[in-house]
Amino acid sequence: MTGYTIEEGKLFLNILPSTILHDTFLEFIMTIVRNYLFKQESILEISESEIVEQYKTFRERIYLLKELGFRIVIDDYGKGYPDIKNVMELEPPYLKLDRYFSKTLH
Repeated sequence: MTGYTIEEGKLFLNILPSTILHDTFLEFIMTIVRNYLFKQESILEISESEIVEQYKTFRERIYLLKELGFRIVIDDYGKGYPDIKNVMELEPPYLKLDRYFSKTLH
C-alpha cells in the first residue's frame, strides 16, 4: 500500500546487529518508512544476543539511523554479549533488560 499514512502509533522493529550491517538494510528500512509515511518516530530494538565484530561500521550506521529519525533501544540487555562501553556510545534512551534479571522479582 504505497502512500498509506499511519496517523497514530509507532513502528517498533526488533532487529539483530547483523541485519543493520547488511548492505541493503538502510535502503530497505527507508523504503518501509517512506511507503507507509510513519508520522511518529520509528523505534529499532536491537538485540544484544550477537557479537558485533564490525563495531565501528555498526556504530556509524546507528548514528545515521538516528539522524534519519529512528530511536534506538537495546533489547535483551545482559542476555548475550553486552559491552557497557559500546552500549553507552550508542546513547540509547532505553535498555530493555533480559528476563534473567526479573525472573525472581515476584
